[in-house]
Amino acid sequence: DEGGGGVARARRCGRDRQVAGWQRVVLAALVLLSLPASARKAKCPTEGSSPRELAEAARQLTDAGRLHEAFACGERLRAVAPDDPQGYLASATTCLAGGDAACCETFSASAIALLPGGTERHARGLVLSANCAASSERWADAEERYAAATDAQNGLGGDELAGALNNLGNVRRMREDWAGAVQSYLAAAKVAPAFADAFFNAGSVLLESGGGSDPAAAVEPLAEAFRLDPSSSENWRALANALQGGGGGTEARVLATRLLRGVVRRTGGDRTVRDLLALAACLARGGSTGEAGQVLQRVGRLLRA
Repeated sequence: DEGGGGVARARRCGRDRQVAGWQRVVLAALVLLSLPASARKAKCPTEGSSPRELAEAARQLTDAGRLHEAFACGERLRAVAPDDPQGYLASATTCLAGGDAACCETFSASAIALLPGGTERHARGLVLSANCAASSERWADAEERYAAATDAQNGLGGDELAGALNNLGNVRRMREDWAGAVQSYLAAAKVAPAFADAFFNAGSVLLESGGGSDPAAAVEPLAEAFRLDPSSSENWRALANALQGGGGGTEARVLATRLLRGVVRRTGGDRTVRDLLALAACLARGGSTGEAGQVLQRVGRLLRA
């Protein structure tokens, strides 16, 4: 992957994870141990190496978090082959890994200028440039570049295309273009039918949609996300919410109740109270007021604990 601009397929909005300070050293060690041996032992080749060898070394060093060495390797590549886009792509990827969006944009723009238009290589460069813009929350620029990268004439395909379409949906979601976001997510799901997060994202947007939500329409994509990834409690919650709001009658309420019971069994921590309140509301709407009261008593005990 010469562009280094591949996009992680599982990209949901708002799934930030915070790590306690005492865990950081341990996690850093675990991440290092989980890296391929080639990444742990990577070093920039000596003189006489080919541009491809230098680009691969820069990628491995970036993956290993050795960003200063990676950037120096990219500089050497650009000195050896100033008209080869690989050097600019490598440095852009390193800048992005280091959180320097401006640096990323500068080098990705130089790479794109050297890449032949209407090709898969050019599309990868556009995806990387879009990632740079998105990292600095320049949503309009990111949307334009993701859209250009996913244009059929560029030849991007498979997981790369699905990832870029999913990111395009994320950007449109940030810009509150709800219909455009759903269209992008469903396009990603069409390209990669096993891409559970694309279905989840489409259904989630249909649920929120800035006041114009359509829970009934959200049921189908969220049910597919649940089928593809039943291990995710988010999929259970979202499908339950869609079923409750979709006007599906008794059968939908029963299924929503089962899903919410499952969530309560599976999870804990600060989400437990919210999940129990959702279950109580679902039970009350279905006429099971006695059981709803018992669930609310459990909520009270948790809050007093």
